[in-house]
Amino acid sequence: MGTVKRNELVDEMGALYASTSKPVLAAVLMSVLRELVDAGSIEDERTEIVRVWADLHVRGIVPQRPPNAERYEDEARALFEREERLTAIASAAGGDDPMEIEAALDARVREGHEDLRWFRFSHLHPHVAAVSARFAGVAVTLPALAAGRQRDEAVQRLIEAKDAAVRAALDTPPQESGEDA
Repeated sequence: MGTVKRNELVDEMGALYASTSKPVLAAVLMSVLRELVDAGSIEDERTEIVRVWADLHVRGIVPQRPPNAERYEDEARALFEREERLTAIASAAGGDDPMEIEAALDARVREGHEDLRWFRFSHLHPHVAAVSARFAGVAVTLPALAAGRQRDEAVQRLIEAKDAAVRAALDTPPQESGEDA
């Protein structure tokens, strides 16, 4: 896994963490989890703890591997890698938070704005995704306009412009793509 990163959660708790026994922390965790997540059963709560533990382990925050973690580590690793890609995109784009844009796109697609699916960008290389993300940021605002032919045409033309810009970014070395786009 590599070098374990600093556990910011422990740092924030400070002396409280140092003076609290693990059984007390576990009991508090279960109580808080029960309040926050309507898990339904103690087994569901245990599953959620192992899932979070696996996520912390994959991120290098917790060195201990949770029991039976195999089924959660792949999920945690995929989520972590997606967040790393989106962070790289944010750095390259220098603008809006790409995680928020991607979440807004997903919400708009679920609302029935199917054409907006063409603006997803987290699967792209960061320097290309940074270009695409700028168009996605505009795309998520279009459903607020009055429905009709003009809005549909605006979406189509924005897709065309985004596709052209992405193709141009593919022909541009990564260090230069954010400067002119």
